[in-house]
Amino acid sequence: MSMKCGCLRLIEYSLKASRERARQAQMENAHKLEAFRNGIREGAMEVAARHVYRAGVYLASLEMGLKSNLEEREILAALERNIGKYPLLAEFFRRNVERVKAQAIFVDVRKMLRRILKQKRKAMGLLKGNAEREFALAQEALERVRKLEE
Repeated sequence: MSMKCGCLRLIEYSLKASRERARQAQMENAHKLEAFRNGIREGAMEVAARHVYRAGVYLASLEMGLKSNLEEREILAALERNIGKYPLLAEFFRRNVERVKAQAIFVDVRKMLRRILKQKRKAMGLLKGNAEREFALAQEALERVRKLEE
């Protein structure tokens, strides 16, 4: 009888240790999954901010008479005047204006506008269309964030 009890205790101990390892692995995986979600969320927010900034470049050029040498304040002012048509983006912009401003580091305004502004007759339509496309892409990125958070 004592042998059975010893075996039973050994099995119980082994089972308890296995359950504890499984619980720790589950917690570790949950933390990794949350870190992955946060990374995806932050990446999508950066993508949205970049598209919003690019839309601002196109709009500012359009509003400033096809100007290619734009200042940050002109870009942000153009965004403030036009982003209200897109409630989701307007809220994003209001909450993340610094993130949007930071995109200036990555966006070469003159290079972005060079080809468009060479096409004098089509430039206004191209600027407007590109701004709308950038807003649409920003909205798609924010929708991905929303779906991730569900």
